[in-house]
Amino acid sequence: MTQSALDIFSSLPSFAAPTVLPEEEAIAYWWSVDDTVSLRIHDLSQDTINIIPLDRHSLTLEGEEPLHWIGDGFLIQSDPNVYFCECDGSVETVSFGAPETYTYIIDIDSKTHRVLYTHYDDPWTLRLSEADGKQSKVLTEHPEQSGHAGFSPDRQWLAYRENPTESFGAGRIVITDRAGEQVKTVNIGEASARTRLRGWHPDSQRLLIDDRSTGWYRVGLHDWQVEDTTWFGDGEYNEYPLTITSAGSQLITVRSHAGRRSAIVYSIHNPADGCQFDLPEGVVDRTPVQPPGMTFASDMVYLVHETGTCPPQLLQYDLETDTITVLIDTATSALTACSLVEPAHVTYDAPDGQSINAILHRASETPSPAVVVVHGGPTTAVTCGFDPFAQYLVSEGYTVLQPNYRGSTDQDRGFERAIKGDLGRGEVDDVAAGGQWLAEQPWVDDNRLAVFGHSHGAYNAALQAVSYPELWRVVIPENGYLDAVAVFNEPNLYAQRRIIDNQTCETTKAYLQSVSPIHRTADVGCPVCIIQGEDDATDQARAFADGLRERGWTAGEQFRLEIIEGEGHVIQNKAQLWGLITDILEIYVGCY
Repeated sequence: MTQSALDIFSSLPSFAAPTVLPEEEAIAYWWSVDDTVSLRIHDLSQDTINIIPLDRHSLTLEGEEPLHWIGDGFLIQSDPNVYFCECDGSVETVSFGAPETYTYIIDIDSKTHRVLYTHYDDPWTLRLSEADGKQSKVLTEHPEQSGHAGFSPDRQWLAYRENPTESFGAGRIVITDRAGEQVKTVNIGEASARTRLRGWHPDSQRLLIDDRSTGWYRVGLHDWQVEDTTWFGDGEYNEYPLTITSAGSQLITVRSHAGRRSAIVYSIHNPADGCQFDLPEGVVDRTPVQPPGMTFASDMVYLVHETGTCPPQLLQYDLETDTITVLIDTATSALTACSLVEPAHVTYDAPDGQSINAILHRASETPSPAVVVVHGGPTTAVTCGFDPFAQYLVSEGYTVLQPNYRGSTDQDRGFERAIKGDLGRGEVDDVAAGGQWLAEQPWVDDNRLAVFGHSHGAYNAALQAVSYPELWRVVIPENGYLDAVAVFNEPNLYAQRRIIDNQTCETTKAYLQSVSPIHRTADVGCPVCIIQGEDDATDQARAFADGLRERGWTAGEQFRLEIIEGEGHVIQNKAQLWGLITDILEIYVGCY
């Protein structure tokens, strides 16, 4: 039987959290296919794969959690629990604090079994503990929640970033001895540049860092004993550290430009000139697969790469010969038979003149209906990488635009910070401007526009129904927060609280209510179809639907509330979710 487009795109296999295990000469990763998730270890020396049996449902694992190798197993966190999983599949729960408290593992010393982790016990703290979690030492009560901390390769030092001020972006790097006693504080770059610790050089004397003193992210090596920093690249684009070779002679970075990300290799002794990896134009994942200074395969670099028409692959790249070995491939024979669309990087202007970049997937038949898909975060970005959801929508006849609205990453410091103190305003204008730009294109039917968003994108989408109802035939928020007042009091929604909790921000209740869809139901002016996972916070979605019902709107016509059973914030059953979305689109803007 021929597979439908929905089946092909929603059932693609995927892998997550690939992690090099230096002492084992192996790579561990999560592998997901057909709603089945397994933990795998690929022995590179024997070219064999060991599948570790885990019941992810009983352990409430998503199959995307970071993998921290320690001894002969892994520490894996699944809020609020932390598990020690041995290679035979046996599992033990490890307690790093009171039950039901959030713990985020940052780094593990696989030799001494010490663990660095952040812990929410009001306030957040960064702690040093043994692997059993029974005794811990508080290093700071002002850690960066993103967890910039780590052990030095010689295991004599710890480094972490803390921010004791009220200003986001300020802060310093602290060096301690192995017992956690402070030795030195390091101040690099401007106070607001947000210098981030990304790892250690193999010599344990230099810190791998990045910062935004120039407006763009740049990569550096900082000798903390003599206070000297070497910066790499020309500073024209955002550049992020990936890893350092085991000999310590080469630095690998990821350079972002125009919706694409390239891998760059620098000689430590020639920081001005980098050489781009010989890879197809696409997107290299910024998340490191291997720690700086890994102990085997000195000329090999491991990275995740994808293109607009090729799904992610885990690659082994030989720096000496520029040869590539594919270790994990997620393409299927059914996918290769599909007609895929190459995404394009486009720009348009917001109402205030701000240039907004976006990723466009064009339908073949024109004029087509169009969907603006709003990413979550907001501190993330859409790229020209492989997007199965966008490819699926295009196969169904829809043009797809994905804006990188203000607050998105991969752009300069000013653009990312433009959302601060402006929650629910400029970012909403940016997305609406994307819809207007689509409406002006001859290959789009301007009377058939829809907007969809997940998480923070759902918040933005819901506000479209308040601020720009005349533009959209339907608005589809999925698993988003709809009450900014509640967000302000929720410690785990760190990115959103950071936008609100700023000295220049109007933090009054009136302001927060004005940018809360749940408090603006009287101003909603177009159909809204809310999708919510049963195990996510459904109270706001239900209250929003109740508000529309109370103003006299009819359920099933002017609004819908779809609760998906057994699903959380990230809905795992893509076929069910995407099928529901296209059913809604067919009703309001469908291809006919």
